[in-house]
Amino acid sequence: MNANDTTRLWTNTLATMALAGAVFGSPTVASAAGYVEGRLLVKTAAGLSQVEMTRLLKANMSRVAMPIGNDGLYALAVPHGFESALAAHLAKDPRIGFAEVERFAAPAMTPNDTYYSYAWHLPKIQAPSAWDFSQGDGVTVAVVDSGIDPTHPDLVAHLVPGHNMVSDNTDTSDVSGHGTLIAGVIGADTNNGVGTAGVGWNVNLMPVRVSETAGNDTTTGTIAAGIIWAADHGARIANVSYEVNDSGTVTAAAQYMRSLGGVVIIPSGNTGAYAGIDNPDLITVAATDAADAVPAWSSYGELVDLAAPGAGIVTTTNGGSYMSTSGTSFAAPVVAGVAALMLSANPNLTSAAIEQILKATALDIGTAGKDQYSGAGRIDAAAAVQMALTWTPVAVDTQVPSVAIGSPTANAQVSGTLSVQITASDNVGVTSVKLYAGSTLIGSDTAAPYAINLNTTAYANGALQLTARAYDAAGNEALSAAVTVTVNNVAQDTTAPTATITAPTANKTVSGTVTVKSIAADNVAVATMTLYVDSVKLCTGNSTALNCAWNAAAATRGTHVIKLTAIDTSGNAKTTSVSVKR
Repeated sequence: MNANDTTRLWTNTLATMALAGAVFGSPTVASAAGYVEGRLLVKTAAGLSQVEMTRLLKANMSRVAMPIGNDGLYALAVPHGFESALAAHLAKDPRIGFAEVERFAAPAMTPNDTYYSYAWHLPKIQAPSAWDFSQGDGVTVAVVDSGIDPTHPDLVAHLVPGHNMVSDNTDTSDVSGHGTLIAGVIGADTNNGVGTAGVGWNVNLMPVRVSETAGNDTTTGTIAAGIIWAADHGARIANVSYEVNDSGTVTAAAQYMRSLGGVVIIPSGNTGAYAGIDNPDLITVAATDAADAVPAWSSYGELVDLAAPGAGIVTTTNGGSYMSTSGTSFAAPVVAGVAALMLSANPNLTSAAIEQILKATALDIGTAGKDQYSGAGRIDAAAAVQMALTWTPVAVDTQVPSVAIGSPTANAQVSGTLSVQITASDNVGVTSVKLYAGSTLIGSDTAAPYAINLNTTAYANGALQLTARAYDAAGNEALSAAVTVTVNNVAQDTTAPTATITAPTANKTVSGTVTVKSIAADNVAVATMTLYVDSVKLCTGNSTALNCAWNAAAATRGTHVIKLTAIDTSGNAKTTSVSVKR
């Protein structure tokens, strides 16, 4: 059967349906499936003439109800009951850009929780619009923390079995209250008429207790074990509200979580200080306030991937109550909740896709592009969920760049301002290169040949380790082999010599031939001594004593000035003088 035969069969079938009673009707009635009866929305391909369009629609028992704008977008009137079938058929025609049923759009979800009006962060990140499409169902988020209050009325319905990593049992009661605060931000029971609302309101909350005491103390090894346990027991997201960006053990656990399609989310810290370099296996979150500003206490650095509300967040507390709290510890679970909404909307998201979408849809609130204070920007739940719904796997650049320090070489003696030469390459392209002295970032360069200046006088004489990092556009990074150099800066001589005219003495009356005598000394070495009479050079020498003969008889009567200038090997100078009479 050829294309013309298919079109005739389709047309005849629709005609038969129409004769049997299918008619064009009012487009204001909702079908059982939630779309408008008797209406389609289509966009025609560029250049489609009105005559050809009329012929196409007539063949498909459709007609234009109204144009929408001036760009080939139309609402069509179609027979009741055949909206979906006609949309699918028209979508296959090359003359149609797309065809879809027209759906009713409900207003953004507004929960009825008692304290929802205080949860400023939820409308700020467009959570109500995200909830129209996803509420976190079916996604398990591990709260790797101090436990969760098992009786809290806003949490109990969403708790799933967890584990106590400290005592190796199932007692995950909260020993400090911190974990319960985190859990409420992620998934407090929402629209239940009481309490507050969580970002991912229908998520499963998995308590993984790693805290040893009421002070919330723990170790990176215990945290890593908790992440691995959570990953092995179905969690796709682990919120770890501890500052563990530089832990190799936690990084290894995060890599395991990512290998199973999950992500680990951590806070940047609350010291307001530089907090370190990027860790590509962790999603690190800084805090923002209601004005989308980053508070002074939110730690910064290359480690910051995203920002999220973290100031004055209303959440659940140990013992069944509620409070407002602040910190990057409460910004991280906002991102965890959004990630849960995304996974609920599209369970096929990979760990890389989760992170890419979170960053791609974030609102840039700082310096254009990624910056050290807000990363890619402040999280946007609605945009993230929408992108998650339409996400399809794409080829991802996973090849890391190559990078090496070309100069100076290992064991080189360095001093003053040093130009460090770096070589870097990538299969796609290097976007930036950064130089570190020890753990301190010195500077970056974005164009080859890469050269970054290092002021060695800022470091003590002795061994200094240099490393370089290279980044590509996909976020892949590589660390160079370390090059250890020896700083050898000689202390600068700033002390001037001493200079003395020993004869004649001041105010002495002279006549005939006078022997002018002088001496000089220096902490390093005297380079030159020069004697002058009335600013006319008398003689010069390069020792620490200089004697010259002056024919005073040829001088005019009156006062004359004898001057001595001594200069050391560093260029420091000293001048002294005496006056005599003729």
